[in-house]
Amino acid sequence: MQVATMEIAVKKYPSQLAECINIRLPAGWRDALKARAARNRRSMNSEVLAALESVVGKAAGAGRQTQLPAAEDNTAAR
Repeated sequence: MQVATMEIAVKKYPSQLAECINIRLPAGWRDALKARAARNRRSMNSEVLAALESVVGKAAGAGRQTQLPAAEDNTAAR
């Protein structure tokens, strides 16, 4: 008789507790998002969250532990 063993996944990081979604982006948006995130010194995920918070409002971001201000865009001065 075989006994089935169950492994319980232990979540070690806060990101593992967050809800996940997949989205489809129009052509070119991923590259634009990546560039904007780099300019603001954020991950792409943080950049998306910052953009959503500006549209949805601070109520959606109330559970976040940190608020990251956007970096200034100095590319226009070059």
